[in-house]
Amino acid sequence: AWLRAFRRAIAARHAEVTGIVANEIGKGVFECFVSEVAPLLRACRYAERAAPRLLRERRVAGGGLFSPGVVVRERRVALGRVGIIATWNYPVGLLGVQLVQALACGNRVLVKASERSPRSQALLLDIARAPTPDAALPAGVLEVAEATREAGERVVALAGTHESMEHADADRLDHIVFTGSTEVGQRIAAALAPALTTSTLELSGRDSAIVLPD
Repeated sequence: AWLRAFRRAIAARHAEVTGIVANEIGKGVFECFVSEVAPLLRACRYAERAAPRLLRERRVAGGGLFSPGVVVRERRVALGRVGIIATWNYPVGLLGVQLVQALACGNRVLVKASERSPRSQALLLDIARAPTPDAALPAGVLEVAEATREAGERVVALAGTHESMEHADADRLDHIVFTGSTEVGQRIAAALAPALTTSTLELSGRDSAIVLPD
């Protein structure tokens, strides 16, 4: 229900979304729609259709000749609480898809928006929290940290371990999603290593371009 309401809200407010992204990061309005809004709508639609099939429990195999009474089943469970440290260059498209994937799988999410696109991502997160009154996310499912570098460091700390950590288990992050530079990604990986906390790191993506005089 939330996925459907979120998709419809983004579609209905696409002009507002593309306008604020274009104003904030200088991307053309048409490109904003093509690279931000359209992929997010497709991701929502895919999750609506595929999630019930992908997430349902399924029988993998029997016990075979030596364990005839054994049945093996695969059951997918949520990671728990996922921290997303968002990037600025696709403030709606990329963060939106990451949100959809994490929430559709039953996780709670803490988002640290980029300090370079805070308005665009604040709008996206406002829509995500309550796309319609009857499809609003329960309290605590989607939380938002400040759009600062310091807040990003605090988010990473919630996923690491240290003898002096004061946060409760309920505040701990079970997975980190980060899109950005290789240098920062390495620091995040090192901070998560002692606790063996998993992460999804997309680092230093750059596409070369040749610009001709005409």
